[in-house]
Amino acid sequence: MGLHREIEKMLEQPNDTLLLREILAFWSGHRSEKVTAAQLSATLHRGAAHVERLLNQLVALAVLDKSNGSKEPVYSYRLRGAEAIEVEGFARSKRFHEQKLIRSTDRFRSIYQRRGDG
Repeated sequence: MGLHREIEKMLEQPNDTLLLREILAFWSGHRSEKVTAAQLSATLHRGAAHVERLLNQLVALAVLDKSNGSKEPVYSYRLRGAEAIEVEGFARSKRFHEQKLIRSTDRFRSIYQRRGDG
């Protein structure tokens, strides 16, 4: 089962879908590859527990995607201590979400507008 399908299953609650869109939009607008759950919580005005739970699910999904032997670049979500998460490759390859998640899933098509890799 592909990563996009796993995320579809994970996002059965409307609040999760909205929060994921906000997290992805936050990362697309920042060059930094490191962000803490506390920073996201404050920036997005969301509860820290909700943000941390979704980040933990993304960590598990990224590991799952790597274990599938994907030849395409994948993002690696790694927990740093109790609250920090590092996203490798995000600033270098913004097209990942379009290629791996959005293209095959209608409800994710509106998350991003087309942007160059910059």
